[in-house]
Amino acid sequence: MILIITFILPVIIFADTSVSHNGITWTFDGDYQVGRFVMGDPWVVGPVTIVSVSPAWNGERNGSMINPSSAVEAQGYRHDLDCPFREELRVDFPLELSAEITSLISTEGLEQVEQTGAHSGIRKAAILTVVASPPPSDAFRPPYVSGEKPIYTVSQMNFDLLPRLETSGTVPVADFQESMIWPWIDHSRGGGNRGATLHPVENMPPYGRWMADEVSHVGLMALLNIPEANELAIRLTQVGIDFYHNWLSNVGSIHGGGFGHGRKWPILFAGIMLNNSDMKNPPLYNPENSRLYKFVEDRYTSYGASTAEYPNRKPIWGVDCENGDRGPCRDPNGLVDATSNYRACCSVLTWVGQALAARIMNAIELWNHNVFFDYVDRWVTEPESWREGGDPAVWGFGSRFIQNLWETYRGVEIRENDPPSTPSGMRVKNTP
Repeated sequence: MILIITFILPVIIFADTSVSHNGITWTFDGDYQVGRFVMGDPWVVGPVTIVSVSPAWNGERNGSMINPSSAVEAQGYRHDLDCPFREELRVDFPLELSAEITSLISTEGLEQVEQTGAHSGIRKAAILTVVASPPPSDAFRPPYVSGEKPIYTVSQMNFDLLPRLETSGTVPVADFQESMIWPWIDHSRGGGNRGATLHPVENMPPYGRWMADEVSHVGLMALLNIPEANELAIRLTQVGIDFYHNWLSNVGSIHGGGFGHGRKWPILFAGIMLNNSDMKNPPLYNPENSRLYKFVEDRYTSYGASTAEYPNRKPIWGVDCENGDRGPCRDPNGLVDATSNYRACCSVLTWVGQALAARIMNAIELWNHNVFFDYVDRWVTEPESWREGGDPAVWGFGSRFIQNLWETYRGVEIRENDPPSTPSGMRVKNTP
């Protein structure tokens, strides 16, 4: 496992003519002060002239971008991605950059685009950040998209908020030992495959459902009484910082299915750990259609009709097509879930861990969409809904690990209509 030091060390600064990360090397025109953020991403004190990057642009792939905008559905990394290529977004070298904080994303492309849940064309990516002066040794890399670029530090995190839960089950730390150690590049305007096609396959899971699976598992493991908890919390916080600034100006996950899941919890988690009010209250709605939610977990959950079992209205799955969404559409009678195999294979399957983590961290009010939690409760207590039209072998919880934690800290005897803002269903064991 790659260890991250969570206490402050003296700032280590080198003078060098190049710096490398994740197999990508930037070469300068002379010696410059360079160093590393807490996750290992490099920085260089500007102004600086970058004479080349390796691997270099070959006319088709291995492109670089500066401060990409998450309000734009275009990219400068390679020609044949689902997200349209625009030559003016690709930067050439040599490249002169001022001392203003600037993020340079450089990529290495796959030999050809692969279809593995997402249409993947990028093998890896790394980010070089130009700074005006050396940041603190425990600094997080600032967000890579355009806009404000605040620098947060590990020392700002309140690790006392982590509950240090005990578990008798197997903790799959080894399965996620490389999760979130490289930047998660996710800046396309509208999500879907046009967003997923930007995901470097060696940095992150390319498909949204797999990304959310990592968020669920890492998010829960960070809450356990295990040696790796602080490290995992740091990783999730860096992802949350990036996601928050991505989601300030994009239109959200306008394409559903297995895309777009798992973005909201890292943002809220980072806000909680850093006590940052902005990240605790991310924008919820599509700026171009204020009736549509940005986050998939909110878009797909709503209260339907009142029933004998759900007198306060039944939580159902499906999107609001009457307000311009693209489907699968909600039942107009509010009684059944929308018909789609995605609900079982690639959607709610990834929600249980996130919902449980948010409950444990007392973040239901921050989530600001109670029906999401009611729907997850309904899902867990109605296993037939996992299998109807889906894979009968799929775990409705996402994994045995998540199931064990749910049964311990949420409980299996759930009152379906218990208001999610109350903790009556939880049995959280806080340890000093």
